Amino acid sequence: MRLSRLAIVELNYLYHKSKFYAYFIDPPVLGSHHAVPVLFGMGIMPTRGQALFIFYIWGINIILCAANYKVTWPNLWFTNLTEEMTDYIAVRTGMVSFGNLILALLFARFASTNLCHIPSIGRAYRADY
Repeated sequence: MRLSRLAIVELNYLYHKSKFYAYFIDPPVLGSHHAVPVLFGMGIMPTRGQALFIFYIWGINIILCAANYKVTWPNLWFTNLTEEMTDYIAVRTGMVSFGNLILALLFARFASTNLCHIPSIGRAYRADY
């Protein structure tokens, strides 16, 4: 059986992709085991890919909260520049936190597949009621 050149290129791509995932995405951040309890059962050890995603979200939030403020001075609302900037940062951080709350609820919904032990929610997920 002969393989075409396209099949060989595809197999080569899949081989290198699996090597990349094996060395950079799938290993745990620290130690040698992931998805095990750490800090006395307070959380689980993420993989490197999950940690990269978490740091990406942190970075985007910091950039969105700290960039492009238009300060108008003097004005009637604030007595000094520090008070004005503090108010702008607080308002934008509050808006970003409500946006993150929606994302957190959506991610929690997809992560919680075992809801059958909660009576009011479990009926919607069980097929044998």
